[in-house]
Amino acid sequence: MKIERIALNKLKVTVTHEDLLLHGLSFEAFTADSPRVQDFFWNLIQRAEHETDFEIEEGRVIIEAMPLKNNGLVIFLTKPETGSFHEQSKLRRVRYRVKSARLPRVRGPVLIYRFENFDDLCALVKNWKYGDVRSSLFALGKDYILTLSHDTTVCTKRAAEAQLLEFGCPAHNLTEPYLEEHAKKICDGDAFDAIRRHF
Repeated sequence: MKIERIALNKLKVTVTHEDLLLHGLSFEAFTADSPRVQDFFWNLIQRAEHETDFEIEEGRVIIEAMPLKNNGLVIFLTKPETGSFHEQSKLRRVRYRVKSARLPRVRGPVLIYRFENFDDLCALVKNWKYGDVRSSLFALGKDYILTLSHDTTVCTKRAAEAQLLEFGCPAHNLTEPYLEEHAKKICDGDAFDAIRRHF
């Protein structure tokens, strides 16, 4: 976690995917007002105060969270201007908003599966029961690698994996950053739709 003071009344906090895992959180958790997220923000504020002398105990703070490509996020902590009406009350509860404009259309836990041939991948897409998903396709050696973020409101992770296992095998040793750097990207974000249209 990296904390930077970018203005007199503003901090930028870069939170890695590993930082989130340590707190048992994902970016999606920040769209709900849960006790775990509240605790995370309180701890973050206390750490920011300690490391940067960014004092907010006498007023309010605006917290904005935005996703990063590496499954981490960047958080901006902003104190309202001095003398504003809101600064007159003591901070009792963290209020935050999540900017979702940069979020993909469907976002969930990323599943990565390996397919030995393209026919197996086409068979998966043809038989997929769970509607549109955000999916990307890579070529790595002789294999095809599919990454997908399934929508947990449409199906559970277990249901998605059960269907994926019919046609491919999990690639636990691969990550999205590794694929971005070492594999050839064939389709970004809408692999299912592209395969349906062309094959």
